[in-house]
Amino acid sequence: MTPTKQPRIFLVDDEPGHRDLVRMVLQRGQYEVHTASDGQEALGRIADEQADLVITDVDMPLLGGVELCRALKRDSATRHVPVLMLTGLGGADDRFEGYEAGADDYMTKPFDRAELICRVRALLRLRDLYLRLERVGELR
Repeated sequence: MTPTKQPRIFLVDDEPGHRDLVRMVLQRGQYEVHTASDGQEALGRIADEQADLVITDVDMPLLGGVELCRALKRDSATRHVPVLMLTGLGGADDRFEGYEAGADDYMTKPFDRAELICRVRALLRLRDLYLRLERVGELR
């Protein structure tokens, strides 16, 4: 029997305390977590490290979460990797901008830990469906 690989989540946040908290929550949920402190650093690593899901803050130096999301969705290697924006920016315009950039989900800080895990599971199911459709040639 082949062991099932842990889903690989890439967490991008410039706040070390928040990054550590989210990493702890995700690791308790049995996820492999890779981190970056800004979108520019993450962009160079997400495809190489074969992320199954990206969780990003919006407001970060160098390359913010909205720009990171746009870049991921333009790249054929990462366009089907779900993106969850987890941010303190909760206004309607902020959410709209995130979704317009291609985000698959949007949560505001402070967040409920159980809700985060539920949303992560849902987005990973979405990723699995993308992969299945790609294998049968229905998704390009």
